[in-house]
Amino acid sequence: MSRPRVTVGFPRMHREPGERRDFLPPLIGLLLANGAEVHVESGIGSGMGYTDADYTALGPDLVVSDEDDCYRQDIVVVLRAPEGRYDKLRRGAILVSMLHFATRPARVRMLAENGIDAISLDLIRNDDGRRLVENLRSVAWNGIASAFAALERTWPELAGPRHSTVKVLIMGAGRVGTHAVEFATKYGDDARNEAYARAGLPGVEVVSAGSQPDQRSRIPQGAPADDRRARRCHRSARPGSTGHPERVPRAPAEARGGL
Repeated sequence: MSRPRVTVGFPRMHREPGERRDFLPPLIGLLLANGAEVHVESGIGSGMGYTDADYTALGPDLVVSDEDDCYRQDIVVVLRAPEGRYDKLRRGAILVSMLHFATRPARVRMLAENGIDAISLDLIRNDDGRRLVENLRSVAWNGIASAFAALERTWPELAGPRHSTVKVLIMGAGRVGTHAVEFATKYGDDARNEAYARAGLPGVEVVSAGSQPDQRSRIPQGAPADDRRARRCHRSARPGSTGHPERVPRAPAEARGGL
């Protein structure tokens, strides 16, 4: 007796206007080739120019349906955690999504209580320990954009001509921090950056501080703590710049002081 065919649902994400991220035909085709029956929500991939016909052309076991149907399948795959839609999954289903178990204990309890087996995409790593699913550039952009939006809301003088260069401290010199530096020099938003440039407002000076593993490996054991930390300073002379921020030479150890 043959085993029942596994069904996989791919509902779309609707939280953000203009959402483009989706799972594309090559992945869907791979699942079909391995015997799965795949249900995709109508409009999948449309933000990147794909049509339903691009998916139905993959084979007869591809079903274009609605959101509710996609959430009723054996395995449900959706990039962003489906807040407000967990009740659409049936008990015993497998949810594959960016679930962030470590920082969402209430979500973990809810999934267990609802009998949903979950795989968090942010925990899948390669042999080198690096995450396979990530968008660190967007993480940095969203964080800096939110920070400048809050600053603009609570400090109206930010858009006025009487303040000096805005100073930003980025805590961390890793990959997210590197992207954050770039976005901070642009006031966290292209439109704001261009508006401030037209108004002739001062630019943004960014300092990023944090340990860098590649530098630590070259520092002798027992070296002073100040020598084990990296501090970088970046400056955009004026808002409106679209290039990479200017890098200012690192200050001497005796002048750096605490971070």
